[in-house]
Amino acid sequence: MMREARKIRAIIADSDPQVRDSVRAVTTDQPDMHVIAECVSSSEAIRAIQAYRPEIVFVSLDLPEGGARNVVERVGPDRMPATVFLTPSDSDAARGLDAHALDYLVTPIVGAAVQTVLASMRSRVMNGRAADRSSEKLADYIANAAAPPAGGTRSSQRIARFMIRERDRIRFIAAEDVDWIEGARNYVRLHVGERSHLLRGPLTAILEQLDPVMFARIHRSIIVNVERINEVQPWLGGDYVAILRSGERLRVSRNFRDAVVRKPVKA
Repeated sequence: MMREARKIRAIIADSDPQVRDSVRAVTTDQPDMHVIAECVSSSEAIRAIQAYRPEIVFVSLDLPEGGARNVVERVGPDRMPATVFLTPSDSDAARGLDAHALDYLVTPIVGAAVQTVLASMRSRVMNGRAADRSSEKLADYIANAAAPPAGGTRSSQRIARFMIRERDRIRFIAAEDVDWIEGARNYVRLHVGERSHLLRGPLTAILEQLDPVMFARIHRSIIVNVERINEVQPWLGGDYVAILRSGERLRVSRNFRDAVVRKPVKA
């Protein structure tokens, strides 16, 4: 007697019962797929993914308790199953997913797009995810998800958090937690408390994506979080020294001194 082929296990995470019903109906029509859990919040989805280790997860972008972003961050982009985002309309959110080459379904679910997405999911489950760099795409999207596009290009988005690769894992560092940033050719070093993290990218490009109220360039190779500045003192030749709360002393070039001397600090 032949054994029945093991089915691809899926989890649905959406607070709307009608959306869950529609996704379940789609997967039920697939003889090789089986829904093993349904969740209505991010915390439930995180627990279910970690406990059941599904091959596929359908997760709503606006899931309660932090949305899909919270799920991906807590589970880890490199440990997420093949992921299909659920979004209620073909909106800016959907276009952002398109730009990062991520799979999504517009709810209510209709049309041929369903079969295309399910075929993509099967391919990832059967062939593995290394070739399509899906964990990197997820990490990149989630790192910038909180920053709405201005002008429709990624370069004009504000950085809400930095994505740092550390050996076999990916960490996220909130921009507001960074004390200062040091540039060196095509790399920057983020100084966060007593630790520092190397990140690829020119200093000028990073500055363009940071909140100008929070960050200011004070030297051709230094950007500082102005909320970390404790005091500014005159120095040689018209330059200044910015003394951070940590005691770190940073040179303020005369060409950039107005950025901190006159910079309004958030209350």
